[in-house]
Amino acid sequence: MKKFLLLLIVALGAIISLSSCGTLVRNSYVPQYCRDDVYYRTSDFTFNGTYIAGDHGCPTGLYWANASINRWGMIVKVKDKDGNVLKQYDLRIPRQRVDDIFYVTGLTGKSLEVNIVIRGGVGSVNYVTVNGGDSKETYNLRRE
Repeated sequence: MKKFLLLLIVALGAIISLSSCGTLVRNSYVPQYCRDDVYYRTSDFTFNGTYIAGDHGCPTGLYWANASINRWGMIVKVKDKDGNVLKQYDLRIPRQRVDDIFYVTGLTGKSLEVNIVIRGGVGSVNYVTVNGGDSKETYNLRRE
């Protein structure tokens, strides 16, 4: 009986600490967005209106109101709002030189410039830059 009560106290303490302290600390610095009169409050949105899927340093997807970039392994696809593939890149190709620019609308309605840079071969560089005028964000397309 004593073991059961001790286990119950420990479990309740863990639940209380995870639900109160963790939530307050995590949500204290998170931006808030409004779209179609619905407010979103999450760390997966950036201030310029980009939704980040996966790791923030090397995401599997970046989403805007009218376009998206999805990474599946070493294949990167740029899609329009209907899911049609506008451009596709294979990061395994050596000596590749890509510097493409797309103009998209952020989820907050802001106009954004998305620059995809891929330099294959030794010392390869692969990243996406989202420029919203007053803010600039860079995301890696693959981990080294």
